[in-house]
Amino acid sequence: CLPPSKYFAGSCYTYMKMWPASSWEEAHDKCLSLPKVLDAGLLVIDSIAEYEFVERDLIGRKSGSDSVSV
Repeated sequence: CLPPSKYFAGSCYTYMKMWPASSWEEAHDKCLSLPKVLDAGLLVIDSIAEYEFVERDLIGRKSGSDSVSV
């Protein structure tokens, strides 16, 4: 993965906080507008481990802190 992306369980993750979207559809369209070589898509969390990775390593929250929607 190239910075600022982070690797977890075979995939690269990038938190696009500088690219806000007002809806799921808008966020999806923004992902599709990225170069095809990036193979970008919206995150679907499939496990507790993946959720914890996103919360801790991507968003930067510590366990037990305020909740966040991902």
